[in-house]
Amino acid sequence: KKTDNKKEERKRLEKELLGLFSKIIHAIYHNKCACCDKAGTDAHHFFGKQAYPSVKYNTDNGILLCAGCHLFKVHRKGQTEMVRDALINRIGLSRFEALKKEANEVKRYKLPDLIDLKARLLAELARSGIFIN
Repeated sequence: KKTDNKKEERKRLEKELLGLFSKIIHAIYHNKCACCDKAGTDAHHFFGKQAYPSVKYNTDNGILLCAGCHLFKVHRKGQTEMVRDALINRIGLSRFEALKKEANEVKRYKLPDLIDLKARLLAELARSGIFIN
C-alpha cells in the first residue's frame, strides 16, 4: 500500500511539474508563439520529454508555440531549426550547449528530487510575476 501511495504521489507531482513548466514558458514568451508571434498555446519541449527525461522540467528546454507551428511545422514536417534558433536567441548558445549536454545524461528523479524541483519552479514562476496558491 505504501508503494501505491508513493506512485500516486509521484504521478501527481510529475503532472503538477509539467503544469508549472507550461505556466513559466507562457510567461517567458508573454503568451506569444516564438516563431510566428501569434497567440501561443503549446509549451513545447525542444528535447522531447520522453526521449530526454533529464531536461523534462528545465525551462531552458521550453518554447511557446501556436498550434499551427507546434503541430504542423514541428511535429508533422519536422521543421525544428526555427525552434532551435528561437530557443538559442532566448537562452544563448552556451546555455543551449549545456542544455544539450544535460539532455544526454541519464537522470532518474526520486521523490525528494521532484519536491525540490517543484520549489524551484514555483520560485521561477514567482520571479516571472505569477503567483499561484
